[in-house]
Amino acid sequence: MAGDCRAVITGLGSVSPYGRGVEALWAGLSAGERAIGPVTLFTTEGLRNSLGGEVSGYSPPSSPDEPTRALRFLLDAIDEAVADAGLGEGGFDPERCGLVVGTNFGGMSAAELALTGRTADLSGYSFAGNTARAAERAGFSGPAITLSLSCASGVAALSVARELVGGGRADVALAAGYDELSLFCFAGLSALRATSTSDITPF
Repeated sequence: MAGDCRAVITGLGSVSPYGRGVEALWAGLSAGERAIGPVTLFTTEGLRNSLGGEVSGYSPPSSPDEPTRALRFLLDAIDEAVADAGLGEGGFDPERCGLVVGTNFGGMSAAELALTGRTADLSGYSFAGNTARAAERAGFSGPAITLSLSCASGVAALSVARELVGGGRADVALAAGYDELSLFCFAGLSALRATSTSDITPF
């Protein structure tokens, strides 16, 4: 049962509109800086809003063989978290380390390439495939779990990771949440009227 073992957070990683790394995220939040602005990755004409939290420094893939922005966000954040936790090579039992990843849309930009006829390969969109790549990157071979629970996906990953440790299924559990801005997702949320028509105020 969860709660039998104590779990503590030992490492953090982040890729956000404030930049790459936890330090950039914390500095931006602490200063009250605005990280939301006009979307430049695609045209927003006809949609309910043209603003979003866009991450700079990650260009869209030019071919299906290149990793999506979403996967690169995930891998970079995991690299930072693993390093921050001091899990150097040989510092843990891979089979006792689990990964729980939450995502709403996965690597949707890869699916967009298929939907527009530029490729028939949907592997970059695979939710479970991205989790497997992330587990390999971290050097973990324990439980690898993918969750998709809409906007609650990231916090759900935290809860499940806690249960892995608390229930004794893992000594280390890495919880991650990731998504990328894409036209398909942005337009879908607009069609559902889930986006504001005015300025975005998430808090």
